[in-house]
Amino acid sequence: MGNEHQAVGLYAVLARDATDFIDMLDDAPDDALELLYLMLTVPNDEHDDATVKLNKLGSGFVERALKGRGLALPEPSHPTRWDLLLSPENYDV
Repeated sequence: MGNEHQAVGLYAVLARDATDFIDMLDDAPDDALELLYLMLTVPNDEHDDATVKLNKLGSGFVERALKGRGLALPEPSHPTRWDLLLSPENYDV
C-alpha cells in the first residue's frame, strides 16, 4: 500500500476509533505520518466544525509521533496538492 493510501486509511480509522488510530501510528512509515499531519492541519474552508475538531484531535497525536521519531513537523510546500489528494471526487467511496 502506498504511503498516500496509508495516510488516508489512518484518517478513516481516526474518524471511526481514536484508540485504534493512536495504536496504528507506531507502525506507520515516516512519510505517511508527515502526509497525515498535513491532511489534518492544512486549513480547508469546507470542513464543518466536527471535522475541524477531529483534525485537531488527530494532529496532536501525529505531532507527538513525529517528534518522538525526531522528525520536524512538515510544512506544505504546495497546498493545492493536498487539496487534490483530499478531494472526495478523486476517490470511489
